[in-house]
Amino acid sequence: MIDLAKTMHFQRQFSCSHSVRIEGRIIAVADTFDAMTSKRSYRQIIEPEKALAEIKQCRGTQFDPKIVNAFLKCYKKGKIEPLLQTYYKNQKNSIACPFCSTYSKIADISEPEDILECNVCHRRFILKKKNDKWHGELIAES
Repeated sequence: MIDLAKTMHFQRQFSCSHSVRIEGRIIAVADTFDAMTSKRSYRQIIEPEKALAEIKQCRGTQFDPKIVNAFLKCYKKGKIEPLLQTYYKNQKNSIACPFCSTYSKIADISEPEDILECNVCHRRFILKKKNDKWHGELIAES
């Protein structure tokens, strides 16, 4: 499924076409919602209602209308939440990626200067600790 997701992720412009497998059409809608409702280094979070309005506007052109309708129905029933970007935020050993701001758990055996990779944007960063708080410094080549 992961390989399929990676392949289908790059076919977004054709995601309302039935030539794209249903998994790809689902991922296109979910990934768009996730991207819009997540904090990025270049912009703030977009409110879920605004993201949903944008997805609705692209129904039938960029996205499969049936997938959009199912996604909206699931959201209204509370089955879809904005990205788990802040899921680990309040945990003792967590850190926000210096690029995409997604929080990740830090292993108990981690030490300053360890190199970590963000599970979301896959940027690498150096783990730092100051005043008993973790932070990361982005590695330029990542």
